[in-house]
Amino acid sequence: MKDRIHIALQIWIGTTIAFLAGSLLIRVYEWISVLHQPLAVNSLELRGAVSDLSTILISAVLVGMLGIIAGLLSAGASYFVQSVAYGALLLASWMATQYFLVTGITLGADLMGYSWSDIQTTVVSSGSISVSAVISFVMMLVVFTMLNRYFYDRNIFYRITLGKSLSGLAVCFALIFAPWQADAENYDLETERSLASNKLFILLDEIRKAKGATPGVLAITPGSYPLLHTVNYSGNLTPYLNTPKNYPNIVVIIVEGLGRDFTGPDAVYGGFTPFLDSLAGHSLFWKNAVSNAGRTFGAPPSILGSLPYGDNGFMNYGTAMPHHQTLISMLKPYGYRSNFFYGGNPNFDNLDLFLEYQKTDHFVNQTSFPTSIKQKANISSWGLADRDVFRYATTVLGEGKTPRLDLYLTLSTHEPFICPDTTIAAQANAELNTRPASAAKTLMLENRNIFQCLRYTDHAIRELIQAYSKRPDFNETLFVITGDHRLIPMPSDNRLKRFHVPLMIYSPLVLKPVMFASMGSHSGITPTLLGWLSRGFNINFPEEMPFLSDELTTDTTFGSTLQLAISRNKGVLSDYLDGTYYLSDDRLYEIGDNLEITPVQNESKRQSLRAKLADFQARNRYACDSNRVDRGTSKVVLASFHLTTAEKRYLQEITIDSLNPDQQFEKARQLAFDKNYAQSRMV
Repeated sequence: MKDRIHIALQIWIGTTIAFLAGSLLIRVYEWISVLHQPLAVNSLELRGAVSDLSTILISAVLVGMLGIIAGLLSAGASYFVQSVAYGALLLASWMATQYFLVTGITLGADLMGYSWSDIQTTVVSSGSISVSAVISFVMMLVVFTMLNRYFYDRNIFYRITLGKSLSGLAVCFALIFAPWQADAENYDLETERSLASNKLFILLDEIRKAKGATPGVLAITPGSYPLLHTVNYSGNLTPYLNTPKNYPNIVVIIVEGLGRDFTGPDAVYGGFTPFLDSLAGHSLFWKNAVSNAGRTFGAPPSILGSLPYGDNGFMNYGTAMPHHQTLISMLKPYGYRSNFFYGGNPNFDNLDLFLEYQKTDHFVNQTSFPTSIKQKANISSWGLADRDVFRYATTVLGEGKTPRLDLYLTLSTHEPFICPDTTIAAQANAELNTRPASAAKTLMLENRNIFQCLRYTDHAIRELIQAYSKRPDFNETLFVITGDHRLIPMPSDNRLKRFHVPLMIYSPLVLKPVMFASMGSHSGITPTLLGWLSRGFNINFPEEMPFLSDELTTDTTFGSTLQLAISRNKGVLSDYLDGTYYLSDDRLYEIGDNLEITPVQNESKRQSLRAKLADFQARNRYACDSNRVDRGTSKVVLASFHLTTAEKRYLQEITIDSLNPDQQFEKARQLAFDKNYAQSRMV
């Protein structure tokens, strides 16, 4: 047995060196890919190499132990196990790095919050993989395989004694306890911390933390509703809006990736949304607004219902979604007809189930557009282009006197950022080329496709507003426009600006344009609209609601009354806003105008925010997991489908997950035509 352990450790030395070489190539690939970033890339990547060494040491210890166990069977078994283990780790490391390079954020616990179907949709829709990515992957694979095989075939390390081999394993074990990894609280920018970290370590560490997370410190009374509280419908908008004779139409436009850095006064990367910039000057505009989440999953629940996040986003509960109410369901008793227009996959993030629960009257999405529209439309990997969706929407709104709630979620400003209109793309290019030289211009030129798409969607929104202006009920229509979150690929000045979005209310009812400097949030939109309707029309809304925010405040000087946890990604709830203080990754900041943040040393305040965050985490989890969000409900019971083993096997055989919604529908229809009704219902 002693000899077999000795041989296994000799193999381990070779496979570990090959793994080290593959890991180094991944780091070099990342370094070359981010050289254009306006950061201290070289020093950050050097720090990242140190973080890589920590991950390599941990991997070496674990794989070494596996190799010894397998080596008790044979040398071949040990070599196979170690090669597969290291190969899998390299593959995961490369994929985590590639994800960061494409999205600008590290892959973490939010991975567990997406279904396999959603992951497939994201990967397929994010564009073709770059040549440099293919080259790096092939080089990593070839170098690892060749070195690994060379060391094994030549038995290079046969002279190393068992004692020295065991000592090497012991040293690796001892070194893993050193503080190698980059601590998040030492970096002001999330991008800086990401560059200085090992992406595989972050992924596994966040999953570990999420799996081991405790419910929190708050003692919650079983059966209670810990988020319910009395709502004061104060009507903060009343001094700024005329009250129409009839219930107003409300139009909410949620723009994919529209961060404050791209639109509105003093936007860092501004100039590519001329219509929205102009509209802001005729609107009620909150220049310091934040999204509740850093990804789209949080936008519909926050904007339409001021709802909590649960473990992985409110909509992620699917058919087990807790009882709740939103703007859609609360306006329905007053005759409002609701329309939701989205050019993408309705199943993504369970958007369809969320809207079904609200009894949304008309949900138009990628699967339900008429074939005649699809044949003429510009369809990207994510779905129909914004302008095509808007043009179709204005043809189906109808001319009735029933008040409407029209909701739009755009997608043309999503990766892979392919502008649907070449003329508009050329206009954006011309605008870029005429700008004076600067670091910002260099970065914008390298990401010109993003600004082409921004210009396109801005133009599409112009057309949409113009179409509404021709309707007889335009003078009684209120538009709420915001971004779902900030575009991730373009670097931001600080970690809070990941959430910085424009928020404007435009309407002929606006008495005079005002720019508000007080902080606002997505979760303040529904309470604000309900407060205005309550005051203006004496509408009675529920006295108690689980709203995360009060109404938007209307101060023209900077300040904040927010008490709000915000979710960076699915499953990540480590940021908290308390007035003008901000806790992020356990580091305390003070917030200034334009959401500039400054690190501060105030231990009592830091502990206060930590306690508030833990308190919310506990109430949020209990309320959502125990169906104790709201006593009120739309009373819709979502159908939950339980498939038998045979049914699951059939769906796997026809590779149902590889089909998009349109293809699934065609498959089901063909099965029905063939009188295979059971299989058709299954699909």
